[in-house]
Amino acid sequence: MGNIYFQQGKYPAAIKMYRMAMDALPAAASGPRARLMTNIGLAFVQLGQYADAAGAFETAINLAPDHQAAFNLLVCSYALGDKEGMMGAFQRMLTVPGLAEKETEDEENGIDVEDDEDVAAAAAEAGLRDSLMSLKSKFRDGLRDGG
Repeated sequence: MGNIYFQQGKYPAAIKMYRMAMDALPAAASGPRARLMTNIGLAFVQLGQYADAAGAFETAINLAPDHQAAFNLLVCSYALGDKEGMMGAFQRMLTVPGLAEKETEDEENGIDVEDDEDVAAAAAEAGLRDSLMSLKSKFRDGLRDGG
């Protein structure tokens, strides 16, 4: 349900559904919990709530280290003007096990990387990219206007 609300642009409802799904998962299910926290973070980005998004990405990384969540945390730190946070997120990204290793494991295990979850994640990442481009434009406009 959360992904449907996200795709409809109903981000507060998506966050609520993601949190309800988190409540239904056992604490030991760190992978699915991390994915839900990443989705929550992406929804907060769409709402322009970068501090809340950063918190969600931080939680996702703590549950299951992931390059994309670490990158998203880095970008949120940039949006907040938090240089220390950017440095910390970059350092965390460097400690995540190799992305190439994961892709090779997936291929060896016959995992199709184009399943529904990956399609939803790609759509969410596109939304993050659009938000960041908008933020970048606003930042540039502010510099041109002397703000």
